[in-house]
Amino acid sequence: TYKDIIIKSFVIGKYFKRRTVPGEHVAMLLPNSIAALCTFFGLSAYDRVPVMLNFSVGARNMASMCKTAQVKKVITSLSFIKTAKMEAVVDVLKADGYEVVFLEKMAKEIGLRYKIKRVPHRDGGNKKAVILFTSGSEGAPKAVVLSHANIISNIKQMSSIETINITDTVFNALPMFHSFGLTVGTLFPLLEGAKLFLYPSPLHYRVVAEIVYEIGATIMFGTDTFFRGYGKIAHPFDFHNIRFMFGGAEAVKPDTRNMWMERFGIRVLEAYGSTECSPVITANNRIFNRFGSIGKLLPALEYKINHVDGIEKGGELWIKGPNIMQGYIMPDNPGVLVPLEGGWYHTGDVVEIDEIGFVYIRDRIKRFAKIGGEMVSLNAVDEMVRKAYEWMGGEF
Repeated sequence: TYKDIIIKSFVIGKYFKRRTVPGEHVAMLLPNSIAALCTFFGLSAYDRVPVMLNFSVGARNMASMCKTAQVKKVITSLSFIKTAKMEAVVDVLKADGYEVVFLEKMAKEIGLRYKIKRVPHRDGGNKKAVILFTSGSEGAPKAVVLSHANIISNIKQMSSIETINITDTVFNALPMFHSFGLTVGTLFPLLEGAKLFLYPSPLHYRVVAEIVYEIGATIMFGTDTFFRGYGKIAHPFDFHNIRFMFGGAEAVKPDTRNMWMERFGIRVLEAYGSTECSPVITANNRIFNRFGSIGKLLPALEYKINHVDGIEKGGELWIKGPNIMQGYIMPDNPGVLVPLEGGWYHTGDVVEIDEIGFVYIRDRIKRFAKIGGEMVSLNAVDEMVRKAYEWMGGEF
Protein backbone atom coordinates (compact mmCIF):
# COMPACT_ATOMS: atom_id res chain seq x y z
CA THR A 1 0.00 0.00 0.00
CA TYR A 2 1.02 3.65 -0.24
CA LYS A 3 1.21 3.76 3.57
CA ASP A 4 3.64 0.82 3.59
CA ILE A 5 5.84 2.47 0.97
CA ILE A 6 5.94 5.74 2.92
CA ILE A 7 6.77 4.06 6.25
CA LYS A 8 9.45 1.78 4.79
CA SER A 9 10.98 4.64 2.81
CA PHE A 10 11.36 6.82 5.89
CA VAL A 11 12.76 3.95 7.98
CA ILE A 12 15.40 3.15 5.33
CA GLY A 13 16.08 6.86 4.82
CA LYS A 14 16.62 7.42 8.54
CA TYR A 15 19.06 4.50 8.66
CA PHE A 16 21.21 6.02 5.94
CA LYS A 17 20.76 9.53 7.33
CA ARG A 18 22.86 8.44 10.32
CA ARG A 19 25.59 7.11 8.03
CA THR A 20 25.77 9.83 5.38
CA VAL A 21 25.78 13.63 5.14
CA PRO A 22 23.17 15.92 3.51
CA GLY A 23 23.57 16.07 -0.26
CA GLU A 24 25.78 12.97 -0.37
CA HIS A 25 25.63 10.81 -3.50
CA VAL A 26 24.71 7.21 -2.59
CA ALA A 27 24.86 4.45 -5.21
CA MET A 28 22.06 1.89 -5.65
CA LEU A 29 22.78 -1.54 -7.17
CA LEU A 30 19.31 -3.07 -7.05
CA PRO A 31 16.79 -4.68 -9.44
CA ASN A 32 13.16 -3.59 -9.83
CA SER A 33 11.64 -4.28 -6.40
CA ILE A 34 9.82 -2.69 -3.48
CA ALA A 35 13.20 -2.53 -1.71
CA ALA A 36 14.69 -0.49 -4.57
CA LEU A 37 11.67 1.82 -4.63
CA CYS A 38 11.73 2.45 -0.86
CA THR A 39 15.51 2.97 -0.85
CA PHE A 40 15.15 5.53 -3.66
CA PHE A 41 12.40 7.45 -1.81
CA GLY A 42 14.18 7.08 1.54
CA LEU A 43 17.39 8.65 0.30
CA SER A 44 15.41 11.49 -1.33
CA ALA A 45 13.42 12.15 1.84
CA TYR A 46 16.58 12.90 3.80
CA ASP A 47 18.30 14.96 1.09
CA ARG A 48 20.61 12.21 -0.18
CA VAL A 49 20.98 11.71 -3.95
CA PRO A 50 20.43 8.19 -5.37
CA VAL A 51 23.00 7.19 -8.00
CA MET A 52 21.48 4.44 -10.15
CA LEU A 53 24.12 1.90 -11.23
CA ASN A 54 23.53 0.01 -14.46
CA PHE A 55 24.37 -3.57 -13.46
CA SER A 56 24.39 -4.77 -17.09
CA VAL A 57 27.63 -2.99 -18.02
CA GLY A 58 30.18 -4.92 -15.93
CA ALA A 59 32.24 -4.29 -12.83
CA ARG A 60 34.76 -1.81 -14.29
CA ASN A 61 32.07 0.43 -15.76
CA MET A 62 30.17 0.38 -12.47
CA ALA A 63 33.35 1.38 -10.63
CA SER A 64 33.79 4.19 -13.20
CA MET A 65 30.21 5.36 -12.49
CA CYS A 66 30.94 5.47 -8.74
CA LYS A 67 34.11 7.47 -9.36
CA THR A 68 32.36 9.94 -11.69
CA ALA A 69 29.53 10.57 -9.21
CA GLN A 70 31.94 10.52 -6.23
CA VAL A 71 30.00 8.04 -4.14
CA LYS A 72 31.26 6.44 -0.95
CA LYS A 73 28.54 3.84 -0.34
CA VAL A 74 26.85 1.30 -2.60
CA ILE A 75 23.51 -0.13 -1.44
CA THR A 76 22.68 -3.59 -2.72
CA SER A 77 21.06 -6.89 -1.73
CA LEU A 78 22.89 -10.09 -0.89
CA SER A 79 20.17 -12.25 -2.47
CA PHE A 80 20.33 -10.17 -5.67
CA ILE A 81 24.12 -10.43 -5.85
CA LYS A 82 23.97 -14.21 -5.41
CA THR A 83 21.10 -14.71 -7.87
CA ALA A 84 22.76 -12.52 -10.52
CA LYS A 85 26.18 -14.07 -9.79
CA MET A 86 27.76 -10.66 -9.29
CA GLU A 87 30.08 -11.48 -6.40
CA ALA A 88 33.02 -10.33 -8.57
CA VAL A 89 31.37 -6.90 -8.95
CA VAL A 90 31.18 -6.51 -5.16
CA ASP A 91 34.86 -7.51 -4.88
CA VAL A 92 35.88 -4.89 -7.46
CA LEU A 93 33.84 -2.14 -5.74
CA LYS A 94 35.31 -3.01 -2.33
CA ALA A 95 38.85 -3.14 -3.77
CA ASP A 96 38.31 0.37 -5.18
CA GLY A 97 37.43 1.63 -1.70
CA TYR A 98 33.63 1.76 -1.85
CA GLU A 99 31.60 0.61 1.16
CA VAL A 100 29.03 -1.99 0.09
CA VAL A 101 25.91 -2.07 2.29
CA PHE A 102 23.54 -5.06 2.09
CA LEU A 103 19.87 -4.37 2.80
CA GLU A 104 19.53 -7.74 4.57
CA LYS A 105 22.16 -6.67 7.11
CA MET A 106 20.48 -3.27 7.48
CA ALA A 107 17.13 -4.95 8.25
CA LYS A 108 18.69 -6.78 11.22
CA GLU A 109 20.13 -3.54 12.63
CA ILE A 110 16.92 -1.50 12.45
CA GLY A 111 15.27 -1.34 15.85
CA LEU A 112 12.89 0.90 17.78
CA ARG A 113 15.29 3.84 17.58
CA TYR A 114 14.42 4.10 13.88
CA LYS A 115 10.75 4.69 14.65
CA ILE A 116 9.66 7.80 12.77
CA LYS A 117 9.08 10.71 15.12
CA ARG A 118 9.22 13.50 12.59
CA VAL A 119 8.59 13.44 8.87
CA PRO A 120 11.01 15.73 7.02
CA HIS A 121 9.26 18.29 4.80
CA ARG A 122 11.79 19.62 2.37
CA ASP A 123 11.03 21.19 -0.97
CA GLY A 124 12.73 19.27 -3.76
CA GLY A 125 12.56 21.87 -6.51
CA ASN A 126 15.85 22.32 -8.30
CA LYS A 127 17.85 20.15 -5.92
CA LYS A 128 19.45 17.00 -7.34
CA ALA A 129 16.94 14.12 -7.32
CA VAL A 130 18.88 11.34 -9.02
CA ILE A 131 22.03 10.63 -11.00
CA LEU A 132 21.73 8.32 -14.00
CA PHE A 133 24.26 7.34 -16.66
CA THR A 134 24.49 7.37 -20.42
CA SER A 135 25.28 4.08 -22.11
CA GLY A 136 29.01 4.68 -22.28
CA SER A 137 29.13 3.64 -25.94
CA GLU A 138 31.60 6.45 -26.57
CA GLY A 139 33.88 5.62 -23.63
CA ALA A 140 33.30 5.82 -19.88
CA PRO A 141 29.66 6.57 -18.97
CA LYS A 142 28.72 10.22 -18.38
CA ALA A 143 26.59 11.04 -15.35
CA VAL A 144 23.29 12.85 -15.96
CA VAL A 145 21.96 14.92 -13.05
CA LEU A 146 18.18 15.29 -12.87
CA SER A 147 16.40 17.52 -10.35
CA HIS A 148 13.10 16.88 -8.56
CA ALA A 149 11.54 19.56 -10.78
CA ASN A 150 12.84 17.83 -13.93
CA ILE A 151 11.20 14.51 -13.03
CA ILE A 152 7.91 15.97 -11.77
CA SER A 153 7.70 18.16 -14.89
CA ASN A 154 8.10 15.16 -17.17
CA ILE A 155 5.48 13.20 -15.24
CA LYS A 156 3.00 16.08 -15.59
CA GLN A 157 3.87 16.46 -19.28
CA MET A 158 3.08 12.77 -19.78
CA SER A 159 -0.14 12.93 -17.76
CA SER A 160 -1.35 15.77 -19.98
CA ILE A 161 -1.33 13.50 -23.04
CA GLU A 162 -2.28 10.14 -21.52
CA THR A 163 -4.21 9.63 -18.29
CA ILE A 164 -3.35 7.03 -15.65
CA ASN A 165 -5.76 6.64 -12.73
CA ILE A 166 -6.65 4.49 -9.71
CA THR A 167 -8.36 1.87 -11.87
CA ASP A 168 -5.11 1.09 -13.73
CA THR A 169 -2.51 -1.57 -13.02
CA VAL A 170 0.85 -0.79 -14.61
CA PHE A 171 3.30 -3.59 -15.38
CA ASN A 172 6.93 -2.43 -15.47
CA ALA A 173 9.90 -4.67 -16.19
CA LEU A 174 12.15 -1.85 -17.46
CA PRO A 175 15.09 -1.37 -15.05
CA MET A 176 15.07 1.66 -12.78
CA PHE A 177 18.68 2.49 -13.70
CA HIS A 178 17.31 3.72 -17.04
CA SER A 179 15.38 6.99 -17.15
CA PHE A 180 12.49 5.35 -19.05
CA GLY A 181 12.12 2.65 -16.39
CA LEU A 182 12.49 5.07 -13.48
CA THR A 183 10.39 8.09 -14.49
CA VAL A 184 7.82 6.60 -16.87
CA GLY A 185 7.65 3.00 -15.68
CA THR A 186 7.84 3.59 -11.91
CA LEU A 187 7.30 7.15 -10.70
CA PHE A 188 4.67 8.17 -13.28
CA PRO A 189 2.10 5.49 -12.25
CA LEU A 190 2.85 5.83 -8.53
CA LEU A 191 2.47 9.60 -8.41
CA GLU A 192 -0.64 9.47 -10.61
CA GLY A 193 -2.34 6.99 -8.26
CA ALA A 194 -2.21 3.67 -10.16
CA LYS A 195 -1.22 0.22 -8.95
CA LEU A 196 2.28 -0.78 -9.96
CA PHE A 197 3.76 -4.23 -10.51
CA LEU A 198 7.57 -4.28 -10.69
CA TYR A 199 9.33 -7.21 -12.35
CA PRO A 200 13.15 -7.55 -12.30
CA SER A 201 13.80 -8.53 -15.93
CA PRO A 202 12.10 -7.73 -19.25
CA LEU A 203 13.84 -10.73 -20.86
CA HIS A 204 11.61 -13.42 -19.29
CA TYR A 205 9.18 -13.33 -22.21
CA ARG A 206 6.92 -16.23 -21.24
CA VAL A 207 6.79 -15.28 -17.54
CA VAL A 208 6.01 -11.64 -18.35
CA ALA A 209 3.05 -12.61 -20.55
CA GLU A 210 1.65 -14.86 -17.81
CA ILE A 211 2.03 -12.21 -15.10
CA VAL A 212 0.39 -9.51 -17.24
CA TYR A 213 -2.60 -11.85 -17.59
CA GLU A 214 -2.70 -12.81 -13.89
CA ILE A 215 -2.59 -9.25 -12.52
CA GLY A 216 -4.92 -7.88 -15.20
CA ALA A 217 -2.43 -5.19 -16.22
CA THR A 218 -3.94 -2.29 -18.16
CA ILE A 219 -0.76 -0.41 -19.13
CA MET A 220 2.71 -1.54 -20.24
CA PHE A 221 5.94 0.21 -21.16
CA GLY A 222 8.73 -1.39 -23.14
CA THR A 223 10.94 -1.41 -26.21
CA ASP A 224 10.48 -2.84 -29.69
CA THR A 225 12.77 -5.80 -28.88
CA PHE A 226 10.79 -6.78 -25.79
CA PHE A 227 7.39 -6.27 -27.42
CA ARG A 228 8.43 -8.54 -30.29
CA GLY A 229 9.45 -11.21 -27.80
CA TYR A 230 6.21 -11.01 -25.81
CA GLY A 231 4.06 -10.91 -28.95
CA LYS A 232 5.58 -14.06 -30.46
CA ILE A 233 5.17 -16.18 -27.31
CA ALA A 234 1.98 -14.88 -25.66
CA HIS A 235 -1.53 -16.20 -26.07
CA PRO A 236 -3.80 -13.50 -27.57
CA PHE A 237 -5.84 -13.43 -24.35
CA ASP A 238 -2.80 -12.66 -22.14
CA PHE A 239 -3.03 -8.97 -23.00
CA HIS A 240 -6.83 -8.67 -23.17
CA ASN A 241 -6.93 -6.02 -20.41
CA ILE A 242 -4.30 -3.64 -21.85
CA ARG A 243 -5.63 -0.10 -22.51
CA PHE A 244 -2.46 1.22 -24.07
CA MET A 245 1.27 0.55 -24.25
CA PHE A 246 4.20 2.83 -24.99
CA GLY A 247 7.32 1.80 -26.85
CA GLY A 248 10.50 3.84 -26.48
CA ALA A 249 14.32 3.64 -26.33
CA GLU A 250 14.42 2.36 -29.93
CA ALA A 251 12.23 2.71 -33.03
CA VAL A 252 9.08 0.59 -33.07
CA LYS A 253 9.30 -1.45 -36.26
CA PRO A 254 6.23 -1.70 -38.55
CA ASP A 255 6.10 -5.51 -38.27
CA THR A 256 6.07 -5.29 -34.45
CA ARG A 257 3.26 -2.74 -34.56
CA ASN A 258 1.31 -4.84 -37.08
CA MET A 259 1.76 -8.03 -35.04
CA TRP A 260 0.30 -6.40 -31.92
CA MET A 261 -2.58 -4.90 -33.87
CA GLU A 262 -3.43 -8.15 -35.65
CA ARG A 263 -2.86 -10.65 -32.82
CA PHE A 264 -3.98 -8.59 -29.82
CA GLY A 265 -5.91 -5.62 -31.20
CA ILE A 266 -3.56 -3.22 -29.37
CA ARG A 267 -1.86 -0.15 -30.83
CA VAL A 268 1.76 0.26 -29.74
CA LEU A 269 2.22 4.00 -29.20
CA GLU A 270 5.70 5.25 -29.95
CA ALA A 271 7.45 7.80 -27.76
CA TYR A 272 10.93 9.31 -27.92
CA GLY A 273 13.23 10.57 -25.24
CA SER A 274 16.67 10.80 -23.74
CA THR A 275 18.11 10.35 -20.25
CA GLU A 276 19.04 14.04 -20.32
CA CYS A 277 15.34 14.95 -20.69
CA SER A 278 13.97 12.89 -17.78
CA PRO A 279 13.36 11.19 -20.43
CA VAL A 280 10.28 11.89 -22.65
CA ILE A 281 10.50 14.53 -25.39
CA THR A 282 7.74 13.50 -27.81
CA ALA A 283 4.92 10.96 -27.73
CA ASN A 284 1.91 9.73 -29.63
CA ASN A 285 -1.31 9.05 -27.76
CA ARG A 286 -4.60 7.30 -28.49
CA ILE A 287 -6.14 10.42 -30.05
CA PHE A 288 -3.18 12.01 -31.83
CA ASN A 289 -1.19 9.20 -33.39
CA ARG A 290 0.67 8.83 -36.66
CA PHE A 291 2.42 5.52 -37.24
CA GLY A 292 6.05 6.00 -38.17
CA SER A 293 6.31 9.25 -36.21
CA ILE A 294 7.58 9.67 -32.65
CA GLY A 295 4.57 11.85 -31.84
CA LYS A 296 4.28 15.51 -30.95
CA LEU A 297 6.54 17.50 -28.64
CA LEU A 298 5.32 17.50 -25.04
CA PRO A 299 3.84 20.71 -23.55
CA ALA A 300 6.20 23.44 -22.27
CA LEU A 301 9.05 22.42 -24.58
CA GLU A 302 10.78 24.90 -26.87
CA TYR A 303 12.59 23.55 -29.90
CA LYS A 304 14.94 24.52 -32.73
CA ILE A 305 15.75 22.66 -35.92
CA ASN A 306 19.44 23.32 -36.46
CA HIS A 307 20.65 23.02 -40.06
CA VAL A 308 23.18 20.24 -40.76
CA ASP A 309 25.50 20.64 -43.74
CA GLY A 310 24.73 18.13 -46.48
CA ILE A 311 21.19 17.39 -45.26
CA GLU A 312 18.45 19.09 -47.28
CA LYS A 313 15.31 18.44 -45.23
CA GLY A 314 15.05 18.93 -41.48
CA GLY A 315 18.02 19.20 -39.14
CA GLU A 316 19.24 18.43 -35.64
CA LEU A 317 16.60 18.79 -32.92
CA TRP A 318 17.51 21.12 -30.03
CA ILE A 319 15.14 21.37 -27.08
CA LYS A 320 14.72 23.41 -23.92
CA GLY A 321 12.20 23.09 -21.09
CA PRO A 322 11.46 22.20 -17.45
CA ASN A 323 12.35 18.51 -17.86
CA ILE A 324 15.85 19.14 -19.28
CA MET A 325 18.65 18.00 -16.95
CA GLN A 326 20.75 20.19 -14.69
CA GLY A 327 23.87 19.04 -16.51
CA TYR A 328 26.53 16.35 -16.91
CA ILE A 329 29.24 15.09 -14.61
CA MET A 330 32.10 13.99 -16.86
CA PRO A 331 34.32 10.97 -16.11
CA ASP A 332 37.47 13.07 -16.52
CA ASN A 333 36.21 15.66 -14.01
CA PRO A 334 34.42 13.71 -11.23
CA GLY A 335 31.88 15.50 -9.05
CA VAL A 336 31.78 18.72 -11.12
CA LEU A 337 28.41 19.61 -12.67
CA VAL A 338 28.64 20.94 -16.23
CA PRO A 339 25.37 22.75 -17.15
CA LEU A 340 24.04 22.98 -20.71
CA GLU A 341 24.91 26.10 -22.66
CA GLY A 342 21.86 28.36 -22.63
CA GLY A 343 19.74 25.46 -21.35
CA TRP A 344 19.53 23.89 -24.83
CA TYR A 345 19.98 20.13 -25.18
CA HIS A 346 21.34 18.97 -28.55
CA THR A 347 19.67 15.61 -29.22
CA GLY A 348 21.99 14.55 -32.04
CA ASP A 349 18.95 13.32 -33.99
CA VAL A 350 18.09 14.60 -37.46
CA VAL A 351 14.32 15.17 -37.58
CA GLU A 352 11.54 16.56 -39.74
CA ILE A 353 8.30 18.03 -38.34
CA ASP A 354 5.14 17.82 -40.45
CA GLU A 355 2.39 20.40 -40.93
CA ILE A 356 0.50 19.49 -37.73
CA GLY A 357 3.48 18.94 -35.44
CA PHE A 358 4.31 15.23 -35.69
CA VAL A 359 8.06 14.59 -35.46
CA TYR A 360 9.89 12.03 -37.62
CA ILE A 361 13.44 10.87 -36.90
CA ARG A 362 15.39 10.61 -40.16
CA ASP A 363 18.84 9.77 -38.80
CA ARG A 364 21.52 10.50 -36.23
CA ILE A 365 24.33 12.96 -36.91
CA LYS A 366 26.95 10.50 -35.67
CA ARG A 367 25.67 7.89 -38.11
CA PHE A 368 26.72 9.84 -41.20
CA ALA A 369 29.91 9.50 -43.20
CA LYS A 370 31.13 12.30 -45.45
CA ILE A 371 32.28 10.69 -48.71
CA GLY A 372 33.34 12.81 -51.69
CA GLY A 373 31.77 15.85 -50.04
CA GLU A 374 28.41 14.11 -49.69
CA MET A 375 26.73 13.10 -46.42
CA VAL A 376 25.98 9.35 -46.58
CA SER A 377 23.60 7.86 -44.02
CA LEU A 378 25.07 4.73 -42.43
CA ASN A 379 21.54 3.73 -41.39
CA ALA A 380 20.44 3.84 -45.04
CA VAL A 381 23.45 1.70 -46.03
CA ASP A 382 22.62 -0.80 -43.27
CA GLU A 383 18.98 -0.98 -44.38
CA MET A 384 19.99 -1.48 -48.02
CA VAL A 385 22.36 -4.33 -47.09
CA ARG A 386 19.66 -5.99 -44.97
CA LYS A 387 17.12 -5.82 -47.80
CA ALA A 388 19.67 -7.23 -50.27
CA TYR A 389 20.51 -10.06 -47.85
CA GLU A 390 16.83 -10.92 -47.33
CA TRP A 391 16.27 -10.81 -51.12
CA MET A 392 19.06 -13.40 -51.47
CA GLY A 393 17.23 -15.67 -49.00
CA GLY A 394 19.25 -14.81 -45.90
CA GLU A 395 17.87 -13.87 -42.51
CA PHE A 396 19.19 -11.48 -39.85
